[in-house]
Amino acid sequence: MNRSYTASSLNTAALASRDSTFDQKTSVCSSATSHSSHRASLLGNAPKSGCGIGPGSSLSLLGGFCKGARAFATGGPGQAIKKVGGSGGAQGSKQDFSQEMLFGSMLAVETTIYAEPMAQCLHCDYKTIYSQLLQDMDHDPLAKQQARGMIYRSRFLYKSHVAVKDLDRVFFACIFCDKLRSTCHEGDATVFQSVDHLFRHLSRHSLPLTPVAGVIVLYEQPKASSADQQDFDLIIPGCTPMLPAGPPADARDYLASLPEARATKDHIRQRNGKPQSRPDNVSEVLQFLAGARILGVEYPDKWDGKWCQGWHDGVLGVFPSKTIQLEAPEKVQSIIKSVPRSLRTGVAKWEWDPKSRAGPTSWLSFSKGAQISNLAWDDPHAWYWIGTNSKGMLGIFPKSHIRIETIQDGSLDEPHGATRSSGGRLRLGSLFGRSKS
Repeated sequence: MNRSYTASSLNTAALASRDSTFDQKTSVCSSATSHSSHRASLLGNAPKSGCGIGPGSSLSLLGGFCKGARAFATGGPGQAIKKVGGSGGAQGSKQDFSQEMLFGSMLAVETTIYAEPMAQCLHCDYKTIYSQLLQDMDHDPLAKQQARGMIYRSRFLYKSHVAVKDLDRVFFACIFCDKLRSTCHEGDATVFQSVDHLFRHLSRHSLPLTPVAGVIVLYEQPKASSADQQDFDLIIPGCTPMLPAGPPADARDYLASLPEARATKDHIRQRNGKPQSRPDNVSEVLQFLAGARILGVEYPDKWDGKWCQGWHDGVLGVFPSKTIQLEAPEKVQSIIKSVPRSLRTGVAKWEWDPKSRAGPTSWLSFSKGAQISNLAWDDPHAWYWIGTNSKGMLGIFPKSHIRIETIQDGSLDEPHGATRSSGGRLRLGSLFGRSKS
């Protein structure tokens, strides 16, 4: 049945009357196809050890899902939405036009009183066009939208939004990962900067998705376009393309030998902001939020330690080294204590000054060109070494930050592959040029 609404009828009561269709519904994993089973077997349903969503994650740092998103899922739109703007709205009473208004609009003064009515979250500034939400509530087939081969309705984004304080920073999170408190793959994002990023993440998800209260998921298109067939949040058809889960399989062993990092600040493109800096004209600039986990971090020589490259959310890209903090290896204190001291010395290639220390003797700080003494390692091929700086402090540091040609005095023994040059230095290039195969 077609319905028309007058301006006076577009109010919160109109949404509240539709709450019955949203009352404590659970995810419907109906008609799961062989495609979804095959995709699940490829990606694996069981979360890995490094996939947990903890207090240091982007989602936790941003305060988790908005209260309005939770209320929409469990109680319906009448518990989560208010109408703003437009004629007759709370902010929408019309005023006589004046030249002052025209001048104000030129200065980008708030003009939402003339905007189309919007449906705004009761707990933050997240909003969408009110008439589109009503269309969704009426189960109109025209309310369907598409992204990455999947079909969704406006309600799904409402249930997925993180509290919005700045309209230039509208973020979403995965309600399915949140339910498990774990991502699907190591290095996955927990907060997404756009609708496209959210659905790119979903296209890498194992299927069937974890059931979530108040969220209806289908795995095939409804056979009819009638209103009773349009009551869903998300459709993932069997033809949805599956994106790779991250780094190529033949590179994962190599990447596992490299450090992981946690982002300490946002590194994202700002709408209407300055272009992001980049080290060259060809490298993909990696986008992430504070708290993001980055895998396979490397410091290419050509960027003098100022830029890194690594993997996040299945994407390889570059980013400033000052935006991350490397994660120290497990049991770092016992590693430092167990490794015997040595007479080896070397010269620092770049400055290394981590912002935080995981303990009194964990990270070693030094400046470019500094002499590092007492060089040691528990595994010469590990990404970190142990040393002492000019202040007598003992700790670990990334071996990428030392000039291998400066290492002197009894490094590895001959059986381990090192050979002594005529000048008394050791040729240790094999330690730093480990094959990626």
